[in-house]
Amino acid sequence: MLLSLLLQSAVAALFAMPGSSDSAQDTLETPHVEQYQLLSFEAEDALADWDFALAEAKWREAAEVCRDSVALAGINSRIAECVNGLNMQKFAYTPEVVARRRSSILDFQLYYPLPDRAWRSVPNQLDSTGGIPYSAAIYAPEDSPRIFYSAPGANGIRTIWETHFADSTWTVPSPAGCGPGAIYPMEYGQDLYFASDCLYGVGGYDLYVCRWNAVQHRWGPPENLGFPFCSPADDYLYARSGDGKHVVFASNRGCPIDSVNIYVVKLEEVPVRQAVSGKEELRRLCELAPTQARKANAGPQDPETREYGLKLRALRSVRDSLARHSKELEAMRARYSGASGAERDFLSSQIMELEMQTPKMQERLNEANRELAALEQDLFSKGIIINRASFEETPDETPDAKYEFVRKHNGKALKLKFF
Repeated sequence: MLLSLLLQSAVAALFAMPGSSDSAQDTLETPHVEQYQLLSFEAEDALADWDFALAEAKWREAAEVCRDSVALAGINSRIAECVNGLNMQKFAYTPEVVARRRSSILDFQLYYPLPDRAWRSVPNQLDSTGGIPYSAAIYAPEDSPRIFYSAPGANGIRTIWETHFADSTWTVPSPAGCGPGAIYPMEYGQDLYFASDCLYGVGGYDLYVCRWNAVQHRWGPPENLGFPFCSPADDYLYARSGDGKHVVFASNRGCPIDSVNIYVVKLEEVPVRQAVSGKEELRRLCELAPTQARKANAGPQDPETREYGLKLRALRSVRDSLARHSKELEAMRARYSGASGAERDFLSSQIMELEMQTPKMQERLNEANRELAALEQDLFSKGIIINRASFEETPDETPDAKYEFVRKHNGKALKLKFF
C-alpha cells in the first residue's frame, strides 16, 4: 500500500516537473509519462497473474524511461519485490486446505476459531487511532497475562507493542521490536506472528514470524512465511485453532474491495518446502482451493474451455487492478477532506493524476469484457455453451464436514490500569 502511494505521488511529480508550464517542455515529457504509466499497468497485471519474471521486466523498462527520482525509488522497491517472489518460489509449501470462506473486511476476525469476546474493537485504550481496515481490532482474551497489539509509534508508523499483567496493574507498553508496519500480532509460545507491508516480501501485507531468542532475551529477526501464505495482495492475521489442528489466515487476493477470504489449512509444525516450476503452478498453489474442491475440478479441459478460462482470468486481473485503484483514490479523497495547506495541495495533485488514470483503466476493463464476450459468441456458434458463473471461484465451499465457521462476538471495551 505504501509503495503504491509512493508511485502514484511520483506520477504526479512527473506531471509537475520544473518547466512544465512551457508547452514545448510539456510535449517533450508527456510521452515518457504515458509510457511509464503503461509499463506500470502492465507490471501490476503481471503480478496479478503471478508472473514475477514478467513484472520485473516491465518495472525495469519503466525505470529506463522514468525521469523522477522519487518514482525511481518506488520502481526499485517493486523490482525488489519481484526478485523476492522469484526467490520465494524455490521454497514453497503445499498445505492441505480444509476450508475457505469469504467475509467482510469489517468483522472477518470474528470467524476465527478463537475464544469468544476476545477481540476488542479499535479505537480503544491501547490503539486510540484505529482507522485502517486491516487492523480493526486487538486480540485480548479475558484473563490473558499479556497483550500484543499494533499501534503507531512516535513516527506515526505502526509497530507491535506488548504489555504484561503484574500484580494488580499492567506494565507500560513497550515495542516488541519486530519491525515497522506490523499489524495483527498473535503469540504462540516462542513464536510471534504478524503481518507487515514494510519488510522483505512480495507486495502488500505479507505474513511473518519472529522467534524468541532466550539468550538475548528479545524477539529475533522477522521471517517471511513464504508462498502460499504470502502473495502480491494483502495477507494478514495468522492464527492457530484452539485444538492445535489448523492454521487460519486472511487474504484479499481475488476478492472484492470490501471482502477477504479466510483460509483454514492443516497445521504442520515442520512443513516440507519445495520449488514450484512456474506461474501456473504458483497460481494454483496460492489459490488455496479446499482439497476436495480441487480434486473435483481437476478433470481435463478442452482447448476452447481452457482459452476461455485464461481470458476470464485476464478480465479478473484488470478488474482487480481497477478496484485497487478506486480504493486508493477513495482513500486519497478521504484524506483530502481533512487536510489543509501544503498537504491539501499535495493530495489534490495526487487525486488529479489518479482520476486521469481511471478512464484508461476502465477502457482496458471494457476491452477485456468485449474479448470475453466475443469468445463466448464464437464458442456458442460451435455449439459450446459456456456458463461464466461455473468458472467463478466458490470461496464459501467448506468440504471438510468437521469444520464449521462460527461467528463470535466482540469483547467489552478495554479498561486497563497501568503501573
